[in-house]
Amino acid sequence: MKRSFLTHAGILFIGIFFVLGYACKTQSVPLVSTQIPNKEINSAAELLQHIEITPHTYSNLNIRFSAKIKTKKNGENTLRGKLKIGRDSVIWLSAIPMGIEVARIIADKNEVGMISYLDKKYFQGKYDDFTALAGYPLTLGMLQSALTGSPYFVESSALYRLENDRKNGHFFSPYAKEDFEKLVDGKNVPGIQANMVQGLWFGEGNLLMAKNVIYDITQKRLLEIEYAGYALQGNDYIPSLIKVKIKTAEETALFTIEYLKTEVNAGEMDYPFTIPSSFVPMDIKNRP
Repeated sequence: MKRSFLTHAGILFIGIFFVLGYACKTQSVPLVSTQIPNKEINSAAELLQHIEITPHTYSNLNIRFSAKIKTKKNGENTLRGKLKIGRDSVIWLSAIPMGIEVARIIADKNEVGMISYLDKKYFQGKYDDFTALAGYPLTLGMLQSALTGSPYFVESSALYRLENDRKNGHFFSPYAKEDFEKLVDGKNVPGIQANMVQGLWFGEGNLLMAKNVIYDITQKRLLEIEYAGYALQGNDYIPSLIKVKIKTAEETALFTIEYLKTEVNAGEMDYPFTIPSSFVPMDIKNRP
């Protein structure tokens, strides 16, 4: 069974969630399901200070999720799965549509492993292989950020500036919002020679990350992560509803991920990952 760029790059980056094309409804949740104290900021320095002094405090997360996946080629499919996160150390995922495990993924600080039980194939190697495919600097920190709603900067945070967006809260980027939107639309902006640009939105008042957009100008690849719901879990606000768009010149994939149950600080957790001896390596560098 052949798979496109979105299958494997999507698996790793956003789809640390799941394997695209394996099937099996998500419900909407409020933007914030627990009251959050109002917080005011007036400058980029104040926002960075807020981010620095209010990091996540959990040691691990044990999550059951539901995911809806939509592409033009494969239509719409849904599945459920299990997600475990050891903060700053490991991410583990099992995709289980229809009660049968079809894929397992693990990522630590140095390597990534994937097992496709339906294909009887596996991958185990460095992030660089996926960075080249996805066009984004994939790391454990970036994956953890995507899954937990914590800010991650692809450039030095000192370069980011604050701009108010009347409709969407605070816009935070090295680029003016108008210029950023032009770049994402494929237009040239005089004086900007970057290969990749990032823009983040934070909710006005609660300062939770509302959206993270990364655009590879050279390859015309878009990654958009929207945090449509949060819930207080322990001492941390963890996303409860995440919407993701991965777009290339050839295709677009839309993901909606709902965290159905989140357990914080679940004690010592295991992250089993054993490749069956009969499985063969995936060829991720020469995907069609």
